[in-house]
Amino acid sequence: MGEMCVGIDLGGTFIKFVATDRQGGASEIFELPTPADVGHAGLIEQMTRGAQQAIDDQTAAGNNVIGVGVGSPGPLDLKAGIVLATPNISGMVNLPLRDMLSDELGLPVVLENDANAAAYGEYVSGAGKDVDDLVVLTLGTGLGGGVVIGGELLHGAHEMGAELGHMIIVPDGVPCGCGQRGCIEQYCSARFMAERTTARIVAESPQTALNAIIESKGSIDAKDINEARRGGDAFAAEAWDQTA
Repeated sequence: MGEMCVGIDLGGTFIKFVATDRQGGASEIFELPTPADVGHAGLIEQMTRGAQQAIDDQTAAGNNVIGVGVGSPGPLDLKAGIVLATPNISGMVNLPLRDMLSDELGLPVVLENDANAAAYGEYVSGAGKDVDDLVVLTLGTGLGGGVVIGGELLHGAHEMGAELGHMIIVPDGVPCGCGQRGCIEQYCSARFMAERTTARIVAESPQTALNAIIESKGSIDAKDINEARRGGDAFAAEAWDQTA
């Protein structure tokens, strides 16, 4: 019987789950949709459902799950295990996420900024395992950042030292969910690219394969844009390059 931990990556669109061992080995990753407009109770329920599935899978394989790690958007109070706010996920204000999940699962839970967790994962067993210092950018619904210096995660005086997505690059620019204007994640995140491209399609009526996707499902996402770009769609390629 091996000892395993369950990892949860809380995103604005999906919640992803995995089990890992002490050597960095990992199970198959699976995901559940991040519920919208259901408040924190629905979110905790979805996270618990996925984590319990991962635990049950490991138990069936003869392993023992000893803890859970959660990577969450921030800002966070890491010492208290509280999510202070999440610009891209509703219902997460001053939420004691760590203790609520621990109570639901009956296991110790560790809370970390999602991009910090990604950065440390790359440092331990990924692209940064042969270096002492690295910066990771996570691109998704928003834009996160994680910094490792001398083998240690940079948290900063207020545990928000690597919130790189909320650097202002356009003074008085696009409003951000964090309350500022012109944050970098409002210009190069997956969500922004989809919103900006949709607005251009409505305004310009270009010849693009994305028109058919909007007609069929009512919207497009970054994956649609990338697939159209790979298929030779010039408009999609331009939208992709603007974001890059």
